[in-house]
Amino acid sequence: MKFITRLKPLIKKELAYYFHSPTAYISIGLFVVIINWLFFANFFLVGQVSMSDFFQNVPLVYLLLIPAIGMAAFAEEKRVKTIEVLLTLPLSKTKIVFGKFIAGLLVIILGLLLTLTIPVTLAFLGSPEWGPIITGYMAVTFLGALYLSVGLLVSALTDNQIVSFTITAVICFLFFITGSTFFLDRIPAVVHYPFQMASSLTHFTSMAKGLIDLRDIVYFLTLIGLFLYLTSKKIE
Repeated sequence: MKFITRLKPLIKKELAYYFHSPTAYISIGLFVVIINWLFFANFFLVGQVSMSDFFQNVPLVYLLLIPAIGMAAFAEEKRVKTIEVLLTLPLSKTKIVFGKFIAGLLVIILGLLLTLTIPVTLAFLGSPEWGPIITGYMAVTFLGALYLSVGLLVSALTDNQIVSFTITAVICFLFFITGSTFFLDRIPAVVHYPFQMASSLTHFTSMAKGLIDLRDIVYFLTLIGLFLYLTSKKIE
């Protein structure tokens, strides 16, 4: 708790940046509109009280949302020359990175909270299985955190937000596509397993189906920790 308390001023500063500019409103607004449209466009055709389509669509929509949230984390600080002021705060580089990470993650979680109208609607229409819904929301939170950690590292490497957005989207897409059937069908079968295990899609899909496997949680936490560590080393 003491660790989080020391980060509160930085987290508040980051949240103020998001919500005093169009970034958060546009990103969250587009995410909610697109994800609801994709879900309900097929929902009435399928006629099943299930959120499986919702969780399948989130990773692709994240490719637009998460890079937009993370692109300015350090790139904007360097562009407007406030990075020096940031680094003089009585906080370690790791805590600065973690503070920005928490702020971005709170924005992502806010976007997910606004989609809770979907399971509420399903509850009125039928009897959805709440287990897969809960684990599905856990999965999209972990995936969002992973993509955000990638965005922070890329943002620390450049002072151009557009470049940061593009590179982050490409890296996250590669994490996603390497576990897809489309990709695996086009590479030798002998290397299927390492690509699958390295792909965020593999571990995300497992959790989204309602399966809580320690290996999936370790995968996400390990990569998130790695990218945050690399970000802190870069800004040093």
